Amino acid sequence: GPFVISGWDGNSETWKLKKNDHYWDKEHVKLNEIDVQVVKEIGTGANLFDNGDLDYTVLADTYALQYKESKQAHFVPKAMVGYLSPNHRREITGNEHVRKAFLQAIDKETFAKEILGDGSTALNGFVPANFAKNPDTGEDFRKENGDLLPYNIKEAQANWTKAKEELGKDKIELELISADSAIAKKTIEFV
Repeated sequence: GPFVISGWDGNSETWKLKKNDHYWDKEHVKLNEIDVQVVKEIGTGANLFDNGDLDYTVLADTYALQYKESKQAHFVPKAMVGYLSPNHRREITGNEHVRKAFLQAIDKETFAKEILGDGSTALNGFVPANFAKNPDTGEDFRKENGDLLPYNIKEAQANWTKAKEELGKDKIELELISADSAIAKKTIEFV
Protein backbone atom coordinates (compact mmCIF):
# COMPACT_ATOMS: atom_id res chain seq x y z
CA GLY A 1 0.00 0.00 0.00
CA PRO A 2 0.99 3.67 0.03
CA PHE A 3 2.43 3.46 3.58
CA VAL A 4 4.43 1.01 5.69
CA ILE A 5 4.12 0.70 9.47
CA SER A 6 7.15 1.73 11.49
CA GLY A 7 7.75 1.53 15.25
CA TRP A 8 4.85 -0.76 16.12
CA ASP A 9 5.57 -3.90 18.15
CA GLY A 10 2.04 -5.20 18.59
CA ASN A 11 1.54 -3.44 21.92
CA SER A 12 2.59 0.13 21.14
CA GLU A 13 0.11 2.96 21.47
CA THR A 14 2.09 5.11 19.03
CA TRP A 15 3.65 4.30 15.67
CA LYS A 16 4.33 5.87 12.28
CA LEU A 17 3.03 5.26 8.80
CA LYS A 18 5.92 6.05 6.44
CA LYS A 19 5.64 6.59 2.71
CA ASN A 20 6.27 3.33 0.86
CA ASP A 21 9.05 3.90 -1.68
CA HIS A 22 8.07 0.66 -3.43
CA TYR A 23 4.42 1.62 -3.90
CA TRP A 24 3.44 1.60 -7.59
CA ASP A 25 1.78 5.04 -7.40
CA LYS A 26 4.14 6.70 -4.89
CA GLU A 27 4.38 9.97 -6.85
CA HIS A 28 0.73 10.65 -5.98
CA VAL A 29 1.18 10.01 -2.24
CA LYS A 30 1.46 13.53 -0.81
CA LEU A 31 2.42 12.68 2.79
CA ASN A 32 5.83 11.38 3.82
CA GLU A 33 4.85 10.31 7.30
CA ILE A 34 1.81 10.03 9.59
CA ASP A 35 2.11 9.83 13.37
CA VAL A 36 -0.52 7.49 14.82
CA GLN A 37 -1.53 7.61 18.47
CA VAL A 38 -4.06 5.42 20.27
CA VAL A 39 -6.42 7.59 22.30
CA LYS A 40 -8.69 5.37 24.37
CA GLU A 41 -11.20 7.99 25.49
CA ILE A 42 -13.28 9.90 22.94
CA GLY A 43 -13.28 13.01 25.16
CA THR A 44 -9.48 12.98 25.35
CA GLY A 45 -9.29 12.74 21.56
CA ALA A 46 -11.71 15.66 21.19
CA ASN A 47 -9.67 17.78 23.63
CA LEU A 48 -6.37 16.94 21.89
CA PHE A 49 -7.96 17.83 18.54
CA ASP A 50 -9.33 21.13 19.90
CA ASN A 51 -5.88 21.99 21.30
CA GLY A 52 -4.22 21.34 17.94
CA ASP A 53 -2.38 18.22 19.15
CA LEU A 54 -4.24 15.90 16.76
CA ASP A 55 -5.22 16.38 13.12
CA TYR A 56 -7.88 13.65 13.22
CA THR A 57 -9.98 11.94 15.87
CA VAL A 58 -13.07 9.77 15.92
CA LEU A 59 -16.22 11.28 17.38
CA ALA A 60 -18.94 9.17 18.92
CA ASP A 61 -21.35 9.22 21.83
CA THR A 62 -22.24 12.73 22.97
CA TYR A 63 -19.24 14.21 21.15
CA ALA A 64 -20.79 13.53 17.75
CA LEU A 65 -23.76 15.69 18.74
CA GLN A 66 -21.49 18.35 20.23
CA TYR A 67 -19.50 18.75 17.00
CA LYS A 68 -22.41 18.16 14.60
CA GLU A 69 -22.43 21.78 13.36
CA SER A 70 -18.63 22.19 13.32
CA LYS A 71 -17.05 22.84 9.92
CA GLN A 72 -14.15 20.63 11.03
CA ALA A 73 -16.39 17.60 11.60
CA HIS A 74 -16.91 15.25 8.69
CA PHE A 75 -19.29 12.36 9.15
CA VAL A 76 -18.44 9.47 6.88
CA PRO A 77 -20.88 6.60 6.36
CA LYS A 78 -19.55 3.29 7.64
CA ALA A 79 -20.94 -0.19 7.19
CA MET A 80 -21.82 -0.82 10.81
CA VAL A 81 -24.94 -2.28 12.34
CA GLY A 82 -26.10 -2.07 15.93
CA TYR A 83 -28.88 -4.30 17.14
CA LEU A 84 -30.66 -5.69 20.18
CA SER A 85 -30.30 -9.42 20.63
CA PRO A 86 -33.17 -11.14 22.48
CA ASN A 87 -32.61 -14.48 24.16
CA HIS A 88 -34.79 -16.79 22.07
CA ARG A 89 -34.54 -19.57 24.67
CA ARG A 90 -36.47 -17.59 27.27
CA GLU A 91 -40.25 -17.85 27.33
CA ILE A 92 -41.01 -14.15 26.89
CA THR A 93 -38.30 -13.07 24.44
CA GLY A 94 -38.76 -16.33 22.54
CA ASN A 95 -42.21 -15.09 21.55
CA GLU A 96 -42.25 -13.62 18.03
CA HIS A 97 -44.85 -10.98 18.89
CA VAL A 98 -42.86 -9.72 21.90
CA ARG A 99 -39.85 -9.20 19.65
CA LYS A 100 -41.89 -7.52 16.92
CA ALA A 101 -43.66 -5.22 19.41
CA PHE A 102 -40.36 -4.25 20.99
CA LEU A 103 -38.71 -3.37 17.69
CA GLN A 104 -41.75 -1.57 16.26
CA ALA A 105 -41.97 0.60 19.40
CA ILE A 106 -38.46 2.04 18.88
CA ASP A 107 -38.34 5.26 16.84
CA LYS A 108 -35.14 4.46 14.98
CA GLU A 109 -35.08 7.75 13.03
CA THR A 110 -35.11 9.78 16.25
CA PHE A 111 -32.55 7.44 17.79
CA ALA A 112 -30.16 7.86 14.84
CA LYS A 113 -30.49 11.65 14.71
CA GLU A 114 -30.82 12.66 18.35
CA ILE A 115 -29.03 9.94 20.30
CA LEU A 116 -26.25 8.85 17.94
CA GLY A 117 -26.05 12.15 16.05
CA ASP A 118 -23.06 10.98 14.03
CA GLY A 119 -24.70 10.77 10.62
CA SER A 120 -26.14 7.32 11.31
CA THR A 121 -29.39 6.41 9.60
CA ALA A 122 -32.29 4.33 10.84
CA LEU A 123 -32.06 0.64 10.07
CA ASN A 124 -35.14 -1.53 9.72
CA GLY A 125 -33.37 -4.66 8.52
CA PHE A 126 -29.95 -6.21 8.99
CA VAL A 127 -28.50 -4.83 5.73
CA PRO A 128 -28.28 -1.01 5.62
CA ALA A 129 -29.27 1.15 2.66
CA ASN A 130 -26.61 1.86 0.03
CA PHE A 131 -24.53 -1.12 1.13
CA ALA A 132 -25.39 -3.90 -1.33
CA LYS A 133 -27.12 -4.04 -4.70
CA ASN A 134 -29.01 -6.67 -6.61
CA PRO A 135 -26.40 -7.95 -9.12
CA ASP A 136 -29.04 -8.31 -11.84
CA THR A 137 -30.92 -5.02 -11.50
CA GLY A 138 -28.50 -2.76 -9.62
CA GLU A 139 -31.29 -1.85 -7.20
CA ASP A 140 -30.34 -1.17 -3.59
CA PHE A 141 -30.88 -4.25 -1.41
CA ARG A 142 -32.69 -2.37 1.37
CA LYS A 143 -34.99 -0.58 -1.09
CA GLU A 144 -35.76 -3.81 -2.92
CA ASN A 145 -36.51 -5.73 0.29
CA GLY A 146 -38.19 -2.92 2.20
CA ASP A 147 -38.16 -2.00 5.85
CA LEU A 148 -38.82 -5.09 7.92
CA LEU A 149 -39.89 -3.64 11.27
CA PRO A 150 -40.29 0.14 10.98
CA TYR A 151 -41.45 2.32 13.86
CA ASN A 152 -45.20 1.80 14.15
CA ILE A 153 -46.86 2.24 17.54
CA LYS A 154 -50.23 0.79 16.45
CA GLU A 155 -48.59 -2.37 15.11
CA ALA A 156 -46.38 -2.56 18.22
CA GLN A 157 -49.44 -2.38 20.48
CA ALA A 158 -51.24 -5.05 18.43
CA ASN A 159 -48.22 -7.35 18.63
CA TRP A 160 -47.87 -6.66 22.38
CA THR A 161 -51.53 -7.59 22.94
CA LYS A 162 -51.11 -10.77 20.89
CA ALA A 163 -47.93 -11.67 22.80
CA LYS A 164 -49.70 -11.31 26.17
CA GLU A 165 -52.56 -13.50 24.91
CA GLU A 166 -50.18 -16.19 23.62
CA LEU A 167 -48.15 -16.14 26.84
CA GLY A 168 -51.24 -15.96 29.07
CA LYS A 169 -49.91 -12.90 30.90
CA ASP A 170 -51.44 -9.53 31.75
CA LYS A 171 -48.06 -7.97 32.52
CA ILE A 172 -44.69 -8.62 30.91
CA GLU A 173 -41.37 -7.45 32.30
CA LEU A 174 -38.16 -7.44 30.27
CA GLU A 175 -34.61 -7.21 31.54
CA LEU A 176 -32.15 -5.30 29.34
CA ILE A 177 -28.42 -5.85 29.74
CA SER A 178 -25.97 -3.58 27.96
CA ALA A 179 -22.35 -2.56 27.77
CA ASP A 180 -21.10 0.16 30.10
CA SER A 181 -20.15 2.73 27.46
CA ALA A 182 -21.78 6.15 27.36
CA ILE A 183 -23.58 5.38 24.09
CA ALA A 184 -24.81 2.01 25.39
CA LYS A 185 -26.27 3.72 28.45
CA LYS A 186 -27.96 6.36 26.28
CA THR A 187 -29.31 3.63 24.02
CA ILE A 188 -30.89 1.74 26.91
CA GLU A 189 -32.36 4.97 28.29
CA PHE A 190 -33.88 5.72 24.87
CA VAL A 191 -35.29 2.22 24.47
